Amino acid sequence: MSIYQQLEQHYGTLGKLSAANSLLFWDRNVVMKPGSAAAHGEVAAAMAALHAEKATDPRIEGWLGEAEAEKPGLDTWQAANLAEMKRLYRHATAVPTELKVRRARLSAEASQAWQKARAGNDFGSFAPYMRQMVELVREFAGHKAAALGLKPYDALMDEHDPGVRSELVDGVFGLLAQRLPVLLEQVLDKQAGWNLLPLGAGHSDEAQRELCEFIMRKTGYHFDHGRLDQTLHPFALGGVPGDQRITTRFKADDLRFGLMATIHETGHSFYEFNLPRQYSFQPVGAARGAGLHESQSLMLEMCACRSAEFVRFLAPELARRFGAADPAYAHDNVLKHYHKIRRNLIRIEADQIVYPLHVILRYEIELALLDGSLPADELPEFWNMRIKQVIGVTPPDAGQGCLQDVHWSLGMFGYFPSYTMGAAIAAQLFETATAADPAILAGLSVGDFGPYYAWVKPNVHEKASSLTFQAIIEQASGAPLSAEPLLRHLTQRYG
Repeated sequence: MSIYQQLEQHYGTLGKLSAANSLLFWDRNVVMKPGSAAAHGEVAAAMAALHAEKATDPRIEGWLGEAEAEKPGLDTWQAANLAEMKRLYRHATAVPTELKVRRARLSAEASQAWQKARAGNDFGSFAPYMRQMVELVREFAGHKAAALGLKPYDALMDEHDPGVRSELVDGVFGLLAQRLPVLLEQVLDKQAGWNLLPLGAGHSDEAQRELCEFIMRKTGYHFDHGRLDQTLHPFALGGVPGDQRITTRFKADDLRFGLMATIHETGHSFYEFNLPRQYSFQPVGAARGAGLHESQSLMLEMCACRSAEFVRFLAPELARRFGAADPAYAHDNVLKHYHKIRRNLIRIEADQIVYPLHVILRYEIELALLDGSLPADELPEFWNMRIKQVIGVTPPDAGQGCLQDVHWSLGMFGYFPSYTMGAAIAAQLFETATAADPAILAGLSVGDFGPYYAWVKPNVHEKASSLTFQAIIEQASGAPLSAEPLLRHLTQRYG
């Protein structure tokens, strides 16, 4: 067995351990009963410890060095796999174990404190944990930066989004921050005279589930490989080749929420499902980072399924199921519901224009917290000032302001940018795809997603991690990532 083959075997086991942890996560959030939590936690902790032990195995460093001599005999995918192994090993060994233990302990305490603080709109009770977490994340970032030769914030982003750097984010976010507030005001003025007929109320979970499963089947979803369940926070199972399980959440008074959440997670699941099966459990066979992953959910949900073409198919289906004679289910009224823009203070409920402004604010705050220019104690005041400037409203309390996201209590710095970078990627890819094949939009108008996936699958999904995310975007769209396609998309749709 060659050294490279030893590495393949080792990282294949790591991939399977990660898959087992994903399945445990699904079980914990979907079917596990509260009384099973203690035993489940013991199993999950043991699996995580085993994964960490194998990921930092000191033999890996020697294997990676020896494998360099075998590179001339490796094919393109194997060479890319070796590069991914090196990156993962550097991340795994960059931070001392003692610091990882401290973060795990603090995250457990801080997340509990965050839940109580958010429920009580009391930032003061959470502030001590926030101060400690910022200090700890600075240490974390310093170690990772030294190991990877990157700036501290870039090192944090690289863990979630390999190859994404602050210079690229600054270029995309800078243009969005300049132009989106202007577009927001223009669109709000335009929509001020809209009189929307309500899409009914009291839609049962079962009726919504039937609608969602119908749309999933139209996308080509493989129910023999997956299933739809309900959870508090929707998610798609990741890292388990061939397993397409997703979850969603329904609101009786908002038909759009559950359907769009389902479509969003379906986009994630197709990316995972279409990854090349011959590289299952190998680093090169994994999805290419959080931003590209998010682009695949947003491209399906926001670009394709909020289009006038798809609503032309959807509206009659809603009328058939919920009120054939109800004018609320006419195409124009349904489309306006999907295109309605609001000054929403809550990120996860925000529309296509306001959502990026939320993410840009969090990016600005994370940079300022890490470099010390924003003391953690001053977070609420800074948040309220900036959200008023960019969205035009001030949060009435901390729960609807700086305490609304769990990420910082878990030490998750450097992840927020992927949400809006994903939106920019989605718009650029969708613009290219629909220009290259008019059958995509024509297909959406009759519920046919065949042309859509005939473009997306070879251009994005099947690339896996064989290329950098920049290379995947440039090969697919013919240009480097830019904010311009997203701005064109938003202006054409809403302006």
